[in-house]
This record gives sequence, structure tokens and C-alpha cells, in this order.
Amino acid sequence: MEDPAELRARQPLTSGVGRYGHTLSLQWLADRGATLVGRMRGLDGDAVLLDDTVADCIRFGDETSANVSRLLDKAIEASGAGLPPLEDDPADEPHPDAGSVRSPARLDLRALGIRTVIWATGVRGEFGWLPGPVLDAAGVPRHEAGSTPLAGLFVLGFPWLMRRASGIVHGIAQDAQHIADGVAARAT
Repeated sequence: MEDPAELRARQPLTSGVGRYGHTLSLQWLADRGATLVGRMRGLDGDAVLLDDTVADCIRFGDETSANVSRLLDKAIEASGAGLPPLEDDPADEPHPDAGSVRSPARLDLRALGIRTVIWATGVRGEFGWLPGPVLDAAGVPRHEAGSTPLAGLFVLGFPWLMRRASGIVHGIAQDAQHIADGVAARAT
């Protein structure tokens, strides 16, 4: 890129599903079988040790989503374009009792047959736990098309990982396929 600052430019958040997109709330993911866990606080052999912060995360997500929806509705109304308000999205309904959701304190990865961990760090990543040689001067993982200098560690979802759409939800499919192909090639 001619201007490296373009690599850090904000990307729109969109799911790319449905007429106006689709919410990916934590409760929507849990309804589909995802196990919600709190913040990782350490490792003990093959076990991941976790804080019980899931309820706070769900509440934060619900509040943020409601605020964004209000802002979008106001912008649509103020535009005077005669657009209808955003359609209701069942996945965007606030959790009825977020406080009842608990994270396990410990997940034994080997006992559960978990061989792959997908680390979803949100809009702004926290990478200080990675070994220093993996990180660049800004504290972000160094990579080439998603492959880091640490064998077996791949990244996904960064702006311009391989193309402009790499940093948005509906734009990562090609990057994910490229990385999956690389993982499969290493396994054979």
C-alpha cells in the first residue's frame, strides 16, 4: 500500500446476511450451541482457567447494540430519504436474564476433545500474551497472509490481511479458506 496508515483505517461492522445484515449476539451464538466463557486468566496443563465475566459481556453487547440501533434509526429518519426503520432482528433481542449465564471456571481441552481454539478478541485486539517475536512495533501480530512467524499460529480478521474486505465479517471468507488450506497442508 502506498500509505501504510490505510492498514489501520476503521472498517465497517457488518454481517452481510439478510437485507440489512444480521446481529451476531452472544445469546444468538449460545442458542446455536456455542459455549460462552469468561476471560481467560491462565492455563493449567491442558486446562484453560476462566473468570466468570460472561454476564457482563452479554449486557455490554446488548447495550451497545441498542445504542447503535437507536443511532441508525435516527440517521435514517434524519436523512429524509423515506427509508423504513431497521427491521426487527430476533438475534438482537436483549438477553432475558444475562446474570444467570455462568462461565465454567475451567475447561480441560484434552478431556473435552478440543484441538482448536479460535480466539475472538473483538474490535480491538489484546495481543500482549503472545510471544514477543510474533508482534510488530505496534503490538499487533506480524503475519504474511495470516501466517505468523510462530509455526501453527494463524490470524484472521485483520484489515488488509489479504484484501480490503479482510477486516469485516462478510469479507473474511476467502482469507479463512486460504488459512484453512494452509492448516490442512501442514497436517498432511
